Amino acid sequence: MRALEISVYIVKQFNKDCQPITNLKLQKVLYYIQMGHLQEYGFPAFDDPIEAWRHGPVVYDIYSRFKRYTSMPISMDDVYIRQVNENLDKTCMSVCDKIIKKTLLLDPWKLVELTHQTEAWKKNYVSGFNNLIPLWDIQESVLNL
Repeated sequence: MRALEISVYIVKQFNKDCQPITNLKLQKVLYYIQMGHLQEYGFPAFDDPIEAWRHGPVVYDIYSRFKRYTSMPISMDDVYIRQVNENLDKTCMSVCDKIIKKTLLLDPWKLVELTHQTEAWKKNYVSGFNNLIPLWDIQESVLNL
């Protein structure tokens, strides 16, 4: 599974609940979905790497696709949202729904603060570098939502 399919699912679910989502918040939700999936099932929800950036964990491919929105909500008319088919399996959808429910009303900057408290980000973040966060570090972190 790619992070793009999961991202499309997340954006649609947030909008369905009348809570548009920014790229910043999407990045944090993806991180927690990966963490939750690793902890619950022992394997990743998606294959894309996660990097430790200044404002928390980032999936670079997803960041690049949606960076044009800057701090504005991702549009439901976006080409990726309209054209990517999000065929999530039951395990992935279950984890996504749990994390979406926990993060739906949280401010993006609160999520930045929370991700900065996780061992995986703290262990791998170095100012000025976008270091890869290994899956085992994500799996070993405490899901602090």
